Parts: sequence; structure tokens; C-alpha cells
Amino acid sequence: MRGPLRSTDAGATWQLAQAGLDRLYCQTVVVEANGRVLLGTEKGLFASTDEARSWHRLKFPEASVLRLAASAADARLLVAGTEGHGAWVSRDDARTWSQVAGVPAQANVYAAAADPRDARRLAVGGWGMGVRLSDDAGATWREVTRGLPTANVFALAFDPDRPGRIWAGVFERGIFYSDDAGATWVADGLEGAYVFDLVFAPATR
Repeated sequence: MRGPLRSTDAGATWQLAQAGLDRLYCQTVVVEANGRVLLGTEKGLFASTDEARSWHRLKFPEASVLRLAASAADARLLVAGTEGHGAWVSRDDARTWSQVAGVPAQANVYAAAADPRDARRLAVGGWGMGVRLSDDAGATWREVTRGLPTANVFALAFDPDRPGRIWAGVFERGIFYSDDAGATWVADGLEGAYVFDLVFAPATR
């Protein structure tokens, strides 16, 4: 297993980026506005401050981190989903973390998202738990799965171009969106697909 790779020439070539990692399986990476890189591994959360040349462990449970999202509206706010250990929130730039009380503590949380326009809005989703939304930076959560074909959610994203819209990738049932905070959902294609992630590219003019 190769672990993370890094490129310094826009993806033309790639180099191994393993220094400081004791286990190489990783599933989520976030590059913050300040240049720090966060990496979710099967043994917790690691960070790099030298462009992924080396890594150091952050204070986080020794659990497999399946998804990590950083808020563009509040640089201190992050939300993480884990395998078998529920969801976690940090409000101090990943220095400390607290487990989300509104999500089952043993849940497999495959999806996590932060609204780029509103630091109060976070979302997590997972296998059998559907979608949970927070409107107060993770202090409280509510389930908004009703209207989705199953409660198996693998991807979530807030739409940066449509205020209030959230997208969900549902296992083998395609993608859905909601414009009313999860009260209703609209199917938008890819029926039968396993949508692993949702990423928005800047519009070109």
C-alpha cells in the first residue's frame, strides 16, 4: 500500500508522501487555506505543515477517519466521520475534538460537509443513519432522511452557488438535493451508482 502521494507540477508526476505515518491506509484529505494539509488515516488524524513532505499526529481518537470537512466560513471549524466511532467536531482548528451527541456513537459515518456560506451549518451521513444536519455549528443535530430512498448515505455537499442547497449521494440510488434543509429531497440522476464524493469546480466564464 502506497499511502498518500503529492505532486508539485499540477499532477504531471507524483511522489510518495509517507514520512511520519505508521499506517498508510487513508481515505480523506483536506488542504486548508493556510496551507496545512489534514489527512484521515485508519489510525486517526494527521497534519502536515510542509506541503505533505512529513506528517505528525493530531489529538484524535485512534479510529479510521472516513471523511473530513473544513468550514470555509470559519477556519477553526471541522467535522469528521469515522468507522465505528460516529462523528466528531472541532471548533479550535483541530486542536481538540468532541464526539457528536446527535449521531450514534458506533455509527459508520462516510459523509461530512460544511456550508461554505454559513459556519453554523454542518451535515453528516452514513450507513443506516441517513443524513443529520446541524444549524448551530454542531451543538445539536436533527435527522432529515425522510424522502431519500434509503438511509445509506456516502456523500454530502453544500452547494457553493445555490445558498441553502445540500446534495446527497445515496448508495446505489444516485444523487439527490434539498433546498429546504432536508424537509424534501429531489432525485437528480445517476440511479444505481455508488457516489463516493461530490466536489464542485469553480465556474468558468
